[in-house]
Amino acid sequence: MEKLPLLILNPPSQDARLKGSQKFFSISTPSSDRQLARLGPKFETLRRYSQNPVSSGTISDDTDGLHPEKAIVFELAQSKQEFKKAAEKLGLTWVDEADFSYSSDDDFFDKKKPDKAMEGRLYLTVPNQRAIGELLKLWTIYSSGKELPRGYGDWKKLFSHLLDIRAWGAQDRLTPEAARYIAGLGESNGDNVNFELELVFHGNKNRDETAEKSLLEKIDIESTEVLDTSYIPEIRYHALLVSISKTEARKLLDLESDLLNLDEIAYLRPQAMSVSSSDPVDIEQVVESSDKVVLHPPVAALFDGVLVQNHELLKGRLVIDDGEDLERTSPVHTRHHGTAMASLILHGDLAKEEAALQRKLYVQYLLAASQESSVETTPQSRLLLDVIYSAVLRLKQAPTELGGDVFVINLSLGDINRPFSGQMSAWGRLIDYLAWKYNLLFIISAGNIVEGLSLATIKQPIQLTKLTDDERHLLFVTAVQAKMAHRSIFSPAEAINALTVGASHSDGCSAAPSPYLIEPYSSEKFPSLISGLGLGYKQAVKPEVLNCGGRALYSYIATPDGLMLVPGKAGRYFGQQVAGVSSTTDLVRTIGTSNSAALATRAAVIIHDELKSQFSAPEFERIRSFLPSIVKGLIVHSASWGSAGSFLEGALEPKSGRLWKNRRSNITRFLGYGKIELSRVLECTEHRVTMLGVGALRSEGAGLFSFPLPKSLSGKKDVRRLVVTLSWLSPTKPAEQFYKDALLDFITEDTNGSPVGVSRVPANQPPSDTSRRGTVIHEIYEGEDAVPIGDDDILRIRVECRTQGTGALPPIPYALIVTFEVSDTLKANVYSEIRDKIRLPLRSKVQS
Repeated sequence: MEKLPLLILNPPSQDARLKGSQKFFSISTPSSDRQLARLGPKFETLRRYSQNPVSSGTISDDTDGLHPEKAIVFELAQSKQEFKKAAEKLGLTWVDEADFSYSSDDDFFDKKKPDKAMEGRLYLTVPNQRAIGELLKLWTIYSSGKELPRGYGDWKKLFSHLLDIRAWGAQDRLTPEAARYIAGLGESNGDNVNFELELVFHGNKNRDETAEKSLLEKIDIESTEVLDTSYIPEIRYHALLVSISKTEARKLLDLESDLLNLDEIAYLRPQAMSVSSSDPVDIEQVVESSDKVVLHPPVAALFDGVLVQNHELLKGRLVIDDGEDLERTSPVHTRHHGTAMASLILHGDLAKEEAALQRKLYVQYLLAASQESSVETTPQSRLLLDVIYSAVLRLKQAPTELGGDVFVINLSLGDINRPFSGQMSAWGRLIDYLAWKYNLLFIISAGNIVEGLSLATIKQPIQLTKLTDDERHLLFVTAVQAKMAHRSIFSPAEAINALTVGASHSDGCSAAPSPYLIEPYSSEKFPSLISGLGLGYKQAVKPEVLNCGGRALYSYIATPDGLMLVPGKAGRYFGQQVAGVSSTTDLVRTIGTSNSAALATRAAVIIHDELKSQFSAPEFERIRSFLPSIVKGLIVHSASWGSAGSFLEGALEPKSGRLWKNRRSNITRFLGYGKIELSRVLECTEHRVTMLGVGALRSEGAGLFSFPLPKSLSGKKDVRRLVVTLSWLSPTKPAEQFYKDALLDFITEDTNGSPVGVSRVPANQPPSDTSRRGTVIHEIYEGEDAVPIGDDDILRIRVECRTQGTGALPPIPYALIVTFEVSDTLKANVYSEIRDKIRLPLRSKVQS
């Protein structure tokens, strides 16, 4: 079958966004009299201390620590966008906000579902004496049932939704991940341990510097060693990296450490750190020396571990930047992770014998082992966010031949101390900021689940051999769903502008599996058991796609409570074949989501080079600045749930037909948008045409794309499919309720369009609202109705932009990818019909 190039849609016509009705979620709140009874004593305490200031150390425990000079928390029963503006009008410095859950009661409940669990919003502020006076004045007026002064009406709603007002205390500063980390330290009192102290962020550089100076003076008294500092105001990040003894760390867990009572500190977290302890055990074969080839400048970067530059598969193919000076102290025999990732990006799974990329790869070292430990880690004396930030700045300063054209960054790393739990991490905020600021696509691994999996109904492995494939699949899927809350992605995989990649259970290994290892799935469409599950921030689709991550086989331990499965080490029986470190010609096998992300980065480079070869020079130049959105969109566009989605539809809870949306959200946790099938977006066929459109929109704007419909389908009852993917990068508002500033959407038909006989497939893809919570929307439409199609009939797709926040948006670049496909049995060339009507000029090939 002839391979045909993708088509570029003509530029969209501009229009205004079609505004729909806003949806409001109303809850029942108490009267002002009831609020006075509930909260009056706390406001009275605050009033007393504001009139008679005392040192914070003398405040008694029954005051909840409320004091005019301490950070104050407002817990609202429902998020209120107007809080920040209303607080700042009083003089309260808004610092942070976060979601939390609470149980409904007689005071606060959903009118339609009184027993429903409620979602509130916590607001952290820093007051001054004047702000406290204004707050108390408004509270007095509100609680007496009178009207608030003009310009302060928002406070009536805020007071009526106020669950609690309290000081920011030790229990708030000690984060859950810090508590877990400390609990796992054991009983030994050996080496010190590192923590990050995130300071209360004021947004005023002088005030932030004063706070840091004050904190440094206080922790010097506490015998705490300061290792590093970082101040990144664009993401509201201000932190110190400190080292303390394990004895002091255990005091933190009991809330007995003075560190947790320092007002300058907002959060105490374990050091953000990425770790790789891979140590392949089997060396299968050696490779012959590679021939010298002329390679083009890099368009992709690998931020990873120190690697073996002289390996025959890597020699001459890398542009190295060692800004952290890690190579000098990194033993060669420990350089597993970076070597494997570079090998996968440049060559793919070697067992599949794919062609090597004809481009160099830009590499920055972030991970290394030492003479004392073979475990590869990010720098232990540095704040990781500062390392990442500096790495991107160095990349953007590189000339073209050394990385200046890079638009994709592979980050097959994750914070081992921070599995995603609902709140956007500082690392995630940094990725989103850098992606938007520098027009970059970060491809991030979902993270590996290294814990074992218990099969309660299986006592001996021989029982597994008696199960059918479907029975075995159901057994493992059910076991994973039962532990889903403990198998989440790892930060920064929740970053909304990044493409997060999970691992599918697939590799190129053809060896028969060992009888001593258990293989959970027989289908490549299923996610690997080691792959972190979604969803992401605000329940967005994460990871967006699955990609080959090696078949993860498991060893086992028989226990009275069932069979306990333990992830096996990749070797001769399974895994993806990559360059090894024992010599310059060794090959080894490896598995994991790091591999999946590396292969997605390889796909990004292949897409770039295909587009450059298929499109004329003016066409490629027109889309060049949209490449991050185009590539992200095309990778997602190639994905689908397929047979795995059909199986999970009948396997996952809840199984009630009425709860189909919850079930498909759970399927999305496993599959995202599905497994990548790159060949579908690299070329077209006579029966399948893929079209690419780009544009930029401001808030309340719309772009109307149109493409001609093939008349040969008129009146014919044949299966046809329409796949639409919209991808963009969004500016963000760190720590605010509406973090994602630019909301884009598309409508596949409007009053001026022509129907093509398809409708959105209700099953086998994420729910429509779930797919709209990130920065890539991917939807599938199918049908077989016979519809009339005239000579000039077109299908219009309207792309719209809005913002949830206040203020104007900058132009938001986006990419729209549309595939129209008909059955191979249909005697029609829909590609040529659409191409000829679009009337693109004759193309001349572009030289790389």
